Amino acid sequence: MKYYSEDQMKNIRMKVEEEVLKWEGISTTKMFGCPCYKVNDKLFGFLVTSGIVLTKFPKQEKPRISQEFDTGPFRAGNRTMRDWVQIPIHNKDLVPQILPFLRKSYVNAKKD
Repeated sequence: MKYYSEDQMKNIRMKVEEEVLKWEGISTTKMFGCPCYKVNDKLFGFLVTSGIVLTKFPKQEKPRISQEFDTGPFRAGNRTMRDWVQIPIHNKDLVPQILPFLRKSYVNAKKD
C-alpha cells in the first residue's frame, strides 16, 4: 500500500519543511515512502497523501484539534494507531494553521 504521493504533496511538503527544518534538532527520513520529521531521533510527524500525521501530539489537546480539523487516527493497513492524529491537508494554504499543532508534537517528542 502506498501512503504518500510526491506528485500530490510536493507543494505541501515544501511549505512544511520551509518552517520545520528551522527547528532545533530536526532530522528527516523516509518511512514507507513518507517524508518523516524527527527530533532527537524521535518521530513527531510525517506526511501522507492529503494529510499529515502527528505521532506525539498531547492526548489532552486532541479535543481542541478536533474542533479545528476533521481529524482521525492513522490507519496502516489493518492497524489503527489511535494515539496518532491525522489531519487532512489538501492545499499548502492550510499549512500555517497546522504548524502550531505540529510544533506541539515536536515539543512533546523533544522532552521524551
